[in-house]
Amino acid sequence: MSIDDLVDRVDRIQQGVRPIAFTVAVLKRFGEDRGSQYAALMSYYGFLSLLPLLLVLTTIAGLLLADNAELQEQVLNSVADRIPVVGTQIEQNVQGLRASGVVLVIGLLFAVFSGLGVVQVTQDALNVVWDVPRRHWPDLWHRYGRNLMVLGVLGGAVVAATVVATLSSAIELPAGADVALAVGNVVVNTVVILLAFKVLTKADLAWADLAVGALVGGVVLYVLQVVGAFYISRVVSRASDLYGTFAIVLGLVVWLNLNARVLLLAAEIDVVRHRKLWPRSISPRQLTEADHRAVEAVVAREALLDGQRIQVDFGDASAQDIAALVASGAGASTASPVEPPADDAAGDAPEPDGPSEPGGAPAPSGATPSDGRDG
Repeated sequence: MSIDDLVDRVDRIQQGVRPIAFTVAVLKRFGEDRGSQYAALMSYYGFLSLLPLLLVLTTIAGLLLADNAELQEQVLNSVADRIPVVGTQIEQNVQGLRASGVVLVIGLLFAVFSGLGVVQVTQDALNVVWDVPRRHWPDLWHRYGRNLMVLGVLGGAVVAATVVATLSSAIELPAGADVALAVGNVVVNTVVILLAFKVLTKADLAWADLAVGALVGGVVLYVLQVVGAFYISRVVSRASDLYGTFAIVLGLVVWLNLNARVLLLAAEIDVVRHRKLWPRSISPRQLTEADHRAVEAVVAREALLDGQRIQVDFGDASAQDIAALVASGAGASTASPVEPPADDAAGDAPEPDGPSEPGGAPAPSGATPSDGRDG
């Protein structure tokens, strides 16, 4: 038995086992949507955005809770506790703005603007995950509006986490209350993710379409919060010998990257489930209908102009051609792209018949954009 035969046999087995097939489809979709690259961008912008956003939080907490230093500390602790090991050290080095009047307002606006980077990258990633055509992405002002809405959601999450922490410390909780607190944290995480998915995605999606991924993400983020302290502490302790103080930076970036990957994988779960994008093939020799629809969806979302039509033709393409297409990121899931508004939906529909090269030979697989417009 050759290696190819063995791979094909394993492929047929995984396609026949529903949980495995679904998992493979999610992971394959994550790769096709450049999930690792977007997670790296989210980590980078998250690192740059964290201190400005903490500055805003510290300043607002200081203004609203000026007469209650204990509650101020609980608000900041509720945020620091969600970043294992390095959260406390970051909190100790962030001081609120001490200015007043116009200077304070300008400082807060600048900090908010600086902190929007991670939200903007997340918005772009979610639009890619849901195959929203680039021409339908929100314009500048709508993007910032959505970003500010998500910042408001995050602020509400901080308040909710603070309330939970305050109640747990002020009330003598009965046995088994730790389970209730864990459930409360999962609920907060799930609601935040659900709202972020809904607000940041420029697609016509029902709440139910996003619920499963949000729940999975909420649970996994809580598990990361609990067990992540051990992992991040190992990263920081090992890196301290080489990087010294910069080991804290390394630990923070690793933590942000883990959270970004969880968020994007949770979104991919919703896409695969909603569009029934499984089973997927791990071998280019036996692509499924889901693989074909995935190629079409990924290619169609790159349309930049209204009326532009992009056509995908598999024709008699060789296995090597299809493998190259899938490996390049153009091959993906089993569902059609997100439907654009009715006025130009017809312009996004692929042609039923593929183009031909001179001589009547079918064109190799790939995307063939045309300059024609609907009429």
